[in-house]
Amino acid sequence: MKLITLYIPEPYIKALDRLVDERYYPNRAEAIRVAIRDLLSVEVWERISSDQTGQQGSAVYVERGST
Repeated sequence: MKLITLYIPEPYIKALDRLVDERYYPNRAEAIRVAIRDLLSVEVWERISSDQTGQQGSAVYVERGST
């Protein structure tokens, strides 16, 4: 895993902290990893799958916990 540095608007940090406080995620980093994984699932991997199969809307699932 690689370390990156991000500048995130304060409202996003507050929302992340709320998710952590409510125990949806163990920490900010995990919440951000899940958000990035979900974004990539929709924006990249699903498109690649559609291009390869010639179908629209085919789903690609990524196993949770595989960080």
